[in-house]
Amino acid sequence: MQAAVLVDARQAAPTAAALQQAIDGLDASRSYIATVKAVGVFTLESTLRLPDRTRLDLSEAVLIRSAELAGSVIENTHPDIGNTQIEIIGGRIDGNKGTGVKGKHGIALLWTSHAKVHGVTVVNCHEDGVRLNGLGKRVQYAFFDQLHLENNGQSGLNIMWASRQVLVSNIVAVGNGVFGVRSDHSEGSYVNIAADRNQGDGIFIRNIFGGSYTNLTATRNGKTGILVQGMVQSLGANWAARNNGTAAPASDIFFSSDASLSYGLTSNTVLTGVAAGNFKLYGPATSRQPVEFEGGREGFVGLQLHGVQTGEIPARPAAP
Repeated sequence: MQAAVLVDARQAAPTAAALQQAIDGLDASRSYIATVKAVGVFTLESTLRLPDRTRLDLSEAVLIRSAELAGSVIENTHPDIGNTQIEIIGGRIDGNKGTGVKGKHGIALLWTSHAKVHGVTVVNCHEDGVRLNGLGKRVQYAFFDQLHLENNGQSGLNIMWASRQVLVSNIVAVGNGVFGVRSDHSEGSYVNIAADRNQGDGIFIRNIFGGSYTNLTATRNGKTGILVQGMVQSLGANWAARNNGTAAPASDIFFSSDASLSYGLTSNTVLTGVAAGNFKLYGPATSRQPVEFEGGREGFVGLQLHGVQTGEIPARPAAP
């Protein structure tokens, strides 16, 4: 097995070309995951492209999009035929939004199975911070954990279109331009998701079945805290949404009556433990309603909510 290849910006050219050369120099016939470790600050003049069975260790590195790079910072090599076993670990990716030409995503994995993104901070990208897109061809077994996604132009994290068996955990999405976290796929599990002060909706759950969403927190987002459009045969627990609708009239949790997507209306789904409504410790009262069912609750067949607390939390009694 090939040892990890080190690219040190203090000793080599701190460019995409230097990193790409190390990636391309890995054993092309390998049956294992090989590692390229970057150290230092790299300014990328072109997109880094990762082939199958490649781990990019950024735990001691910062990648900054140059003002000339119009694409994403990191992509997989073959969105046309698919990739597998790509891992990105640690570090900081800065999309350098507002400088030079318009860029795209921080990390874009298209038609990539067995993907892992762990411990990465992605900021200032023109579009999504991190995106996984199955392109309608079904990708499986992806893991996203311990991500800090801030000030990206569209979504902090966007997982979509025929992605399956996806595990998402420990995500903080702050100040992104549209959604904090957008979940637009089926058969996934989301745990410990915090969306705060995103300009649009905090967490968007769209056209899914077989999902599990636990420990979701959505606060002070510009529109809806947690927006649900088609959540079918799924589970949720411990949802907290407070003081959303800061930029436009919106509720903390909103169930859409739009049935135009393939799975239709939210149905046969159980949510346990919901806290919503304005609370003074989060700032001004901005939410339209704590929980809103567009068109009325009766339209959502088999939707069960247990343990719902809305409005201000009662004052704690004085100690005896």
